[in-house]
Amino acid sequence: IADYVYAGDLYGNLWKFDVSDSSLSNWDVAFKSGDTPEPLFIAKDAANNPQPITAPISIAYNEVAGDPNYGKLFVFFGTGSYFRAGDPNDSQIQSWYGIIDEDERIISRSELKQRSISDEGTFAGKNVRTFSTATPGDMTGKKGWYLDFNTQTGERIVTTSKFIKAVKPALIASSIIPVVDPCIPGGKGYLNAIDPFTGGSLAVGFLDVNDNGDFSDDQLNGNPIGAVDLDIGMPSEPAVIGSQIVVGGSNTKIGGINFNPGSLPKGRISWREIVLE
Repeated sequence: IADYVYAGDLYGNLWKFDVSDSSLSNWDVAFKSGDTPEPLFIAKDAANNPQPITAPISIAYNEVAGDPNYGKLFVFFGTGSYFRAGDPNDSQIQSWYGIIDEDERIISRSELKQRSISDEGTFAGKNVRTFSTATPGDMTGKKGWYLDFNTQTGERIVTTSKFIKAVKPALIASSIIPVVDPCIPGGKGYLNAIDPFTGGSLAVGFLDVNDNGDFSDDQLNGNPIGAVDLDIGMPSEPAVIGSQIVVGGSNTKIGGINFNPGSLPKGRISWREIVLE
């Protein structure tokens, strides 16, 4: 039974709807100014231009002990659009967001912690990137985080950001980069993985880019790799199958990469007793 529903629109509005009442007639948008509905947050770029939200919204509670935002609900989404005629040529900078819902509106991105793409290069023959690292306590007092895709023209997220529990909690999402060039059909993109509750680097080996079974050596300039282009065109929404992340590509190929699951439970993890009376 849902209490709240989140949705985005083409004007950057992140809406929160209250559906907790038993009577459908009392269901309504969560925030209003008088009778005027207001969003939880409006996604805008650095130039104050609204960023369209076409990707589904996902959520997770912060269960990291000792974290300044422990127990709070995070709302995750990326921005960008790829269904309208002019979308492939759109060069507006899009972003990845983790918004903390404390049942009050967030007025601007100035209330969020800014993260960034630190470095891009190649590793094991693949294009990879790293993300900025969070420092202890730098999320204190923040309403969430954002990360701009400002290193490659037209990069955006149009599919769900997925929260997974691995060696550390992780947020994964595919970003696509349309290429308007008949010699490069299908474009390109990255499979990205970050810390869901800071928006920064996972700070541990997470993706096995060179497929050698060792996550510690997957680094770019001494930092853990947080994103990889699997050379399948524009990647689809990632699916987690066992300890592998799998994506389909716009060039009809399928890409997969092993991730670091850490010490996941194995064998029997629950039991049920049947008592005969």
